[in-house]
Amino acid sequence: MQSSPLSPLLLLIVTAVAFPACDSDDGSDGFDTSDGLISTPIDAGLDTADTEDIDEDASHEDIDVAEEGGGIDVPCDNEGEACNDGLPCTTGDLCTDGNCAGAPVYTDGLDCTLNCSVLNGGPIEVLVVLTGCAIDGACWTEHTLNPANPCQVCEPTRSDSSWSALADGTLCMDNDPCTVKTSCQSGICAGTSLFEDGDPCTANCAVGPDGEALSIQDTYPDGTACEDGNACTTDDICLFGACLGSDLSCDDFNLCTLDLCEEGVCQHTASNDALACDDGDECTLDDVCVVGFCLGSPLDCSADDACLDGWCTSLGCVFTEKYEDGNPCTDNCEVDEQGIAVATSNVLGDGSACVDVLTCSESPTCLSGVCTATDEPCDDGDLSTDDSCVDGVCVNTPNE
Repeated sequence: MQSSPLSPLLLLIVTAVAFPACDSDDGSDGFDTSDGLISTPIDAGLDTADTEDIDEDASHEDIDVAEEGGGIDVPCDNEGEACNDGLPCTTGDLCTDGNCAGAPVYTDGLDCTLNCSVLNGGPIEVLVVLTGCAIDGACWTEHTLNPANPCQVCEPTRSDSSWSALADGTLCMDNDPCTVKTSCQSGICAGTSLFEDGDPCTANCAVGPDGEALSIQDTYPDGTACEDGNACTTDDICLFGACLGSDLSCDDFNLCTLDLCEEGVCQHTASNDALACDDGDECTLDDVCVVGFCLGSPLDCSADDACLDGWCTSLGCVFTEKYEDGNPCTDNCEVDEQGIAVATSNVLGDGSACVDVLTCSESPTCLSGVCTATDEPCDDGDLSTDDSCVDGVCVNTPNE
């Protein structure tokens, strides 16, 4: 693992940028702890007020100001006893060798990251990469190549938490004697195989005992994944020594197009004009292909009777009476001499047939303008029950 120790000066600079100083100390309450940074209780900027505070604190309270890093040693007398180092981002402070110190509240163990800040006087967990990259639990300096992949590099300006791919064409070393002319392609170091015979189902090179490249001719086992060089096939595998793949399906399930694959891309060209098809719309007739689309003529649901409105549904044409008031025993429309529908409200005569499911009857008739059951539709033939029709449902209740 490669890492880059963070210099005290750099830590002060980065901390000052990431967490602006909040100078609330007036010098009367000891050293300045208002910012609570993990590196030091002193404001990173070390302004004039801070300097005066530190000088005064050190002279009156015998506090040792560290020469490097800007930190403060908090002296203590009782070895091993709990104390307070004044830093919100430490915990379990103990007196050790005459100095009060605690363990970080949050830490990932890396010297290139900052893991703690202060919000409303308390510690909060953060992750700030101070220099280079923090990848897979390790610190890496800028421009360091990934030891596991020579085509990846630490570039903090692109990503400080993951490897960045080198530009395609960058020369690289894959440490494989069987490849030549190696360069980066999409973050992978690849080259041309020595002794290549053009057959993707044969191995043509092996590494000898002294690390030298040896020419061989071995056929891969059936089922080995390969690349047949045809972008219009998929799931290519070696079978009987040949690389074979399944044709890429380009069927768009449209009879009105010709479906083809070109260089791995499906193309759908309009064809079969005037060919009968089905557009899936129950409200069209005589569907045919037109410039790649299945189109039909609208179904005519016009009624011969001016008092009927018609429209198309998934079940076909549906007709209803104009000006319908919901009473099956009234006539609400009539056609005048000009053939125009006119609203009326004529009550049908008693005995006129009507339809109303609420009567529970199969053959109700009109009585005083109301659709009424003329029989006993809910009679169950049991004298011990009272039979009635309630909202179109027969109810048979036992007699009390």
